[in-house]
Amino acid sequence: MLQFSTSKILHINTVILFPLTGFMGAIYWLLPGELGRELKGIVLAELLFWVFCAVVAGVFLFI
Repeated sequence: MLQFSTSKILHINTVILFPLTGFMGAIYWLLPGELGRELKGIVLAELLFWVFCAVVAGVFLFI
């Protein structure tokens, strides 16, 4: 079982990072329609998503 101080930090980080990831996804979804063209660098955005997922999984596995 995690100590309170550790679980509090994880909870606050989760509350901040997951909506941020949702906003980033919404921007990547909305911008092509607003600009009228496809985004360049969408591969980098997908890579950023998977790196973020790996970091979150790593944090939960190694705590």
